[in-house]
Amino acid sequence: MKIAAIDDQHKGLFELVNRLFDSVQAGASNKTIRQVLAELIRYTMSHFAAEEAAMEAYSYPRLNEHRQEHEKLTAQVLEYVKQYHIGRAKISMSLLEFLQNWLTEHILGSDRTFSQFLISRGFA
Repeated sequence: MKIAAIDDQHKGLFELVNRLFDSVQAGASNKTIRQVLAELIRYTMSHFAAEEAAMEAYSYPRLNEHRQEHEKLTAQVLEYVKQYHIGRAKISMSLLEFLQNWLTEHILGSDRTFSQFLISRGFA
């Protein structure tokens, strides 16, 4: 993205998704997987809030659209975690691939557009 603080947060998100993947692959306990999931959700929500605050501060014209993307992913993941906690879902490779693909596409798409907007406003 070229904005160091946000890039660092993106790296943190990928690290957490990779930790979740590694935990699942290693056959970690449900407790461990739940802890990693909880950390991923907290970190993601904090990151989304930071991005949206920057967008508001710079009057980003696509803020609402970007926020809707964040809200949609958050709702999907929270519903999946809820189903996992009550035993109706498992952490599968398809979920992990979905998370990784969503992050990659979001970062290379919507976040890159925001980054270019910030750079055009003299931020960087």
